[in-house]
Amino acid sequence: MTSLSVSGKLKYIQDLIKDAERKGAKIMNNKLSEMSSNYCFPAVIYPVGEFMDLYHEEQFGPVIPIASF
Repeated sequence: MTSLSVSGKLKYIQDLIKDAERKGAKIMNNKLSEMSSNYCFPAVIYPVGEFMDLYHEEQFGPVIPIASF
């Protein structure tokens, strides 16, 4: 689990992940149920494409987006 130091960061991270999932990405290590108000288990997301918010955002959170080049 990784501590999130900024208030509201968990929702921001969740929104990035949901956007990527809606656009075809998968969570490769699905432990996202292990969240609290300021802790989040790291998520590996693949494949991430340039049409996803996660591709463009430097989220400073425990999310590892993997894109093919």
